[in-house]
Amino acid sequence: MTSLLRSLLLGLLVVSLSACPDDDDDSVVTDDDDTAPEDEDGDGSPADEDCDDEDPTRFSGNTLVCDGVDNDCDGALSGDDTDGQTECDGDCDDADAANFDGNTEACDGFDNDCDSAPGADEVDGDTDGVLACEDCDDTDDANFPGNTEACDGQDNDCDVTTDATGGEGDIDGDASPTCADCDDADAANFPGNLEACDGQDNDCSGAPDFDADGEVDADGDGSLSCADCDDFDLDNFPGNTEICDGLDNDCDGAPGGDEIDNDVDGITECDGDCDDGDLNNWPSAPAAPPTRRGGPGAKRPSR
Repeated sequence: MTSLLRSLLLGLLVVSLSACPDDDDDSVVTDDDDTAPEDEDGDGSPADEDCDDEDPTRFSGNTLVCDGVDNDCDGALSGDDTDGQTECDGDCDDADAANFDGNTEACDGFDNDCDSAPGADEVDGDTDGVLACEDCDDTDDANFPGNTEACDGQDNDCDVTTDATGGEGDIDGDASPTCADCDDADAANFPGNLEACDGQDNDCSGAPDFDADGEVDADGDGSLSCADCDDFDLDNFPGNTEICDGLDNDCDGAPGGDEIDNDVDGITECDGDCDDGDLNNWPSAPAAPPTRRGGPGAKRPSR
């Protein structure tokens, strides 16, 4: 009996031992899952991404609050522009040390004093790239500091002077600056003016050109080609006294009335023709033969 009991107990022990799981058996499922990311502070950010996995107020993407802690894990605290003021203290732009509450406004287009807007003169009205607080004329994009000076009578480079080469004054008052005027001592001569018959380059084209001859006085009678009816004869010019030569001496369009040979006898009235309506009458003309009384065949009177 004893041997039989001993055999049964031994069999039960073998069965029990064979049913125990092997600690090295990978097929056994446990409650611990080693593949889950570690998040010690339970802030939802894995330990390998969390800058401080022991503080649930610090993780990537968190909102930065005014507590002197790097809440968003970006490596910088609030007040990272080193201007001595944090966003909590009123810094409107904590990425720029030039902008903080109480700062002096500068001419840079930024809200330096954090009053919600740049200064009123920090605009660019003429869109020339220069703010009004630096521009000498913010209504004209041709005038701004650093621009090249042009000949237009304006201070294009904002150096307080109009100093294009030649000068931008207007000595003769014709509204054309010296640097553009071909003759700034004469108000009758400036670019764009109408050319006149005066021997001057009124329109500043480079030469007098009222007529094709160029406003010259070829015959030296004091009258220009553009006004002289015959610039090759010094006896003919406007205002001259008419003489008896058959020419238009005074340039009124025709010789004098007594210089015309109406009867075509070769002698004009001014030359002495006493009857310019009859070609038989002129100085030194031969006398006409006497006319016989009674006509041909008339009987001679009886004695």
